[in-house]
Amino acid sequence: LSPVCLGSLRRAAKIMEENDFQKYIEIEEQYVRKICDDIIKLKPDVVITEKGCIDLAQHFLMSANISVIRRLRKMDNNRLAKATGAVIGHRPSEMTENHIGTRCTLFEDAR
Repeated sequence: LSPVCLGSLRRAAKIMEENDFQKYIEIEEQYVRKICDDIIKLKPDVVITEKGCIDLAQHFLMSANISVIRRLRKMDNNRLAKATGAVIGHRPSEMTENHIGTRCTLFEDAR
């Protein structure tokens, strides 16, 4: 379990020629791939985000057998982190396997 942010990528870019658009798509794919590779190295089973997760990132993670849960409320994300021993992080490149929650068992939220 590793709560991280893989929200939408919003950048301003000037596209003057058809090749510029293709180059931009390639750069975006490389960027998303690097973030996903950093997450995959941590070996989580599930990645949870409070925001969205772009389809390309979800595809890369699902290919590595990692499930993605998106748009979880902050309070619920904090509860899951506490229940599993995970550390909520925003930069996968700076995280280690120690940040992954390993106390994940069957639990119930009794209100």
